[in-house]
Amino acid sequence: MSIRHHPDKACLQGGFTLVSTMIALGLLSLLLASHLQLMSYLRTGPTQAGNDELLNQIARISELFSTRVNRGGGYLDSAGEAKGVQLCTLNSAANNCSKFNGSPANYCLTLPIQLGNGALASIEVRGFRLINGVFQQKVQANVNMDAFNIASFCTIPSGWENLHSPDEFTITQWTLCRFSADTLGDIKRDYMNNCPSVLSNNPDGNMFWMAIIKAQPRQVGATPVEQTRVIQLFNTTRVTTL
Repeated sequence: MSIRHHPDKACLQGGFTLVSTMIALGLLSLLLASHLQLMSYLRTGPTQAGNDELLNQIARISELFSTRVNRGGGYLDSAGEAKGVQLCTLNSAANNCSKFNGSPANYCLTLPIQLGNGALASIEVRGFRLINGVFQQKVQANVNMDAFNIASFCTIPSGWENLHSPDEFTITQWTLCRFSADTLGDIKRDYMNNCPSVLSNNPDGNMFWMAIIKAQPRQVGATPVEQTRVIQLFNTTRVTTL
């Protein structure tokens, strides 16, 4: 079976119009010039100096995830069924995937990424999951999206690798949301306090994701760390659940 891209949606890389892309870049310029902390917000206490390595690890995890989301997209299989970015809630044993709703303690996200162009193009699925405080990733190459099943991908234990040592810290929250922003005030309004669901049914009008990660060090008395990233999407990324 072949993989088809949605003919009416901007699901391909560079799918935005020139005008919308210029607006997005202009908005990000405002962020960088005036509110850089919104791109990478870290909250620590008086022991900040002792948490430098933790901050670096959280920043690397956040950057890895943000880069993958930025590159990913939504795809249709040959039957016209949407199988782009998918989410599911995991149980504590990570052997059952159910319908995603909100930001549960354990969940899994799969993100298809096109490699190459034309007849040589292939799809790689990159998965991220949070399971009992451990953030993990998994890669599956040459995926046939017609046959792809998120539940199998997320619950089969082989292939998953930890992105950090659970002996050093645990991830206490991994929140994703999607929002539109025409002005800097829109981002400030939605930042943290008003985080709409990433399962938005209007991806065309919601060009940004927000990823909020909170970590708790294992060290007694250590201060929790929090990072938030605003991610610009260069395609109309659809997100669905079971």
